[in-house]
Amino acid sequence: PWLAREDLALALSVVLLGLLMLVCAGGALARVVGFVAMANGLLLALADLQGLPLAVPSSLAVVALAGIVTAGVVFLGLRERDGQPR
Repeated sequence: PWLAREDLALALSVVLLGLLMLVCAGGALARVVGFVAMANGLLLALADLQGLPLAVPSSLAVVALAGIVTAGVVFLGLRERDGQPR
């Protein structure tokens, strides 16, 4: 039931690269990509666990949260581009 060493290394590297993008990115879209990369790394770690009943609902929740954050960034960018203040 535990993660293999290579699988854990891959999932952790994806999470850390996403965190690096989140911290060092300048634009909002790059931050969203970093957040999605972190979510994908966590999903990669969850997908390899066997017998974990919460893997599917938690993965759906993370994907839905990533979609909501992406939509929010896009809509706020469109609002600011059109000249309307927050």
